[in-house]
Amino acid sequence: MREKGVINIISNLSNRQQRIRRKQWKKDSRNYRKRKSLQQAKETPEAEETRVGSRGSPRIQSGRKEAKRTYSSLRYKLQSMIAKSLKQARKIESLRRENYCLKFKDKSKCPLSPATKVRKLIGRKKLSPEIRRNLLLNFAFMSGLEENKVFKKKKKKEAGHGKGAMDGVGGALKRMADTLVARGTDITDSDSFLQNLKKTETVKLYKIENTDIANLKEKSRYPSDS
Repeated sequence: MREKGVINIISNLSNRQQRIRRKQWKKDSRNYRKRKSLQQAKETPEAEETRVGSRGSPRIQSGRKEAKRTYSSLRYKLQSMIAKSLKQARKIESLRRENYCLKFKDKSKCPLSPATKVRKLIGRKKLSPEIRRNLLLNFAFMSGLEENKVFKKKKKKEAGHGKGAMDGVGGALKRMADTLVARGTDITDSDSFLQNLKKTETVKLYKIENTDIANLKEKSRYPSDS
């Protein structure tokens, strides 16, 4: 193409031809660098070569000192970061211990946390992190079951102090009455109170007169012959 006076641009080539051309350029560059390095090695005199065991130039020594100072500063920073993280971890562990103990009224009977149980069980034995994690999960699961059992017993005991169905009826009527008063409903006598409370769907109310009670008493004294 050059012989005809036409210069072919790479952008005018196809994708395949562009890849081939770029590969050839990279190969030529590598060969050029190799030739250049070999030529420089041949031209370097032997007297300037550094002897084995020599201390080197002052520039090399200053570079080593700078590297040593940098390494020392990095080591100090790393040690301070590790100490800070350990202190924070101990603080978090103590806070968790206090929160765990606050669940119990008597702190002398406070059980150990799952992490403390695992540490006491393992001691100085070397175990993998996976085994430690499984032990911690097992202790946490067992402590959760014990707390749930204690909570259920306490809840059952508190529920036994009530009066059963009477408490439920009284609570429902009281809530209904409080709602009526809060909405501005006037309750002047027992009849209006009864009519308003009949609107609740959970409890059915009936009005009993004194005469009805007297009749029931009479019937209980003199039962009719069946």
